[in-house]
Amino acid sequence: MTVDLLWGNTTIKQETERDKSEDDIAVLPHMRAGTGTSSIASGYPAIAIQEELAGAVEGKKIKIEVTVPDLDRMELGLELSTGRGLRVESLFDKTYRKINEGGELEAVTDDAVPDLGSRISKKDGLYHISIEKSYSSGRLGDDVELIVTFDERRAVGGSHRDIFSVSFD
Repeated sequence: MTVDLLWGNTTIKQETERDKSEDDIAVLPHMRAGTGTSSIASGYPAIAIQEELAGAVEGKKIKIEVTVPDLDRMELGLELSTGRGLRVESLFDKTYRKINEGGELEAVTDDAVPDLGSRISKKDGLYHISIEKSYSSGRLGDDVELIVTFDERRAVGGSHRDIFSVSFD
């Protein structure tokens, strides 16, 4: 099994009601009706960028990539959290399971957990799981922990747990 926990700085645009109602995505922000400006008077790229970044927040894009062998039965848990002590916040907790030989590794669905945009692929007897999500810097704080649990389900003691920590200092 391999686990990669990657991160990078990003800017997260906060979606507004106006953004949700835009019909033509090819219209630049400074050309939108009702903004009080016209495309002729304010056609400068700097103004478009300022309007586009209004309401944006600084954040971190976190990418998790896990590779596991294709076993007959297995369960993989990925839990990302932030904070320490009493201030721990779970950002997500996702389980993937394969219950029999010939079956496929699948994400266990939980309607209370929003879709993480995880992707599962299989090649050369290995499953590759990739999750990419952006969080505001205020929500993440200074560090995150990824708890990985893997249960082979074929022998006593076949369960493994590791913790990966990342500090944003």
